[in-house]
Amino acid sequence: MASCGLHGFDCLNGELRLSVLRGAAYCHEQHFELGEYPARAFMDQGTHDVRLLVTAGTPEEVRACLPGLADHLHAPPVAYAHLPIGERGAAQDGAPPFLTLAPAHVRLLACKRAADGEALIVRLQEGAGLPCTAALALHPPGLALTLPLTPLQIATLRIERSGAWRPVAMIEEE
Repeated sequence: MASCGLHGFDCLNGELRLSVLRGAAYCHEQHFELGEYPARAFMDQGTHDVRLLVTAGTPEEVRACLPGLADHLHAPPVAYAHLPIGERGAAQDGAPPFLTLAPAHVRLLACKRAADGEALIVRLQEGAGLPCTAALALHPPGLALTLPLTPLQIATLRIERSGAWRPVAMIEEE
């Protein structure tokens, strides 16, 4: 299960159990004295926005798809001001997309022009805690590369216009 920050959840004997309200005396954080019953009426105030996605599969399948589900929960819904009209573009006519990335639990954190304007900076992260080999393809320049990633590793790559690439330090290429 992926959630947007529930206060607690677990699974026991095939039952998914959610805690959607906080039970702690949060008013104590404001240095109020904790008196006898009744508890302060203004505890646990605020909006409770609960969003969750539930999926099924083998443990390996579920673990591999969780980073994508978390991205889906935190992304705003897609809204188009207008729908494209007219002739179809090359990407719709069977041309490959600009960038492809696999497996699904490797996330694209950044794709931007290098600070010097001469290359592309791509930042990837393995998001499921599984060692893997990431496959990244860029069209153009027709680059296909593989990159071994350790669990939860973040890798930053500098990709030149020629297709040559090298890992770079994250701090140097912001």
